[in-house]
Amino acid sequence: MTRITVKDLEALRDLMALELGRPNGPTYTREGDRNVALVGKLIINRGSALNGLGWGLSEMTKEGGESSILSAGSARELFSLMHAYRSGFRDGREAQS
Repeated sequence: MTRITVKDLEALRDLMALELGRPNGPTYTREGDRNVALVGKLIINRGSALNGLGWGLSEMTKEGGESSILSAGSARELFSLMHAYRSGFRDGREAQS
């Protein structure tokens, strides 16, 4: 079984952003003297077994916060959930056609 790395998750996130029509630039940009969030950008939240934090996929909201889309206990579980999400999205899009 191959190890799932953050790089693997980020590559899959970028592919999902393309398929879902989400922006995929920098999370924050500077406008004048303030940071502005890229609304709709998908973000990988890294877990930590040491601190008891789970892995997740979120999107940036208009207020600069995050809205959770997927939550998992491990990187491998998140990787699988992301593939399932993509599959469901494709199936739903094909059903509408």
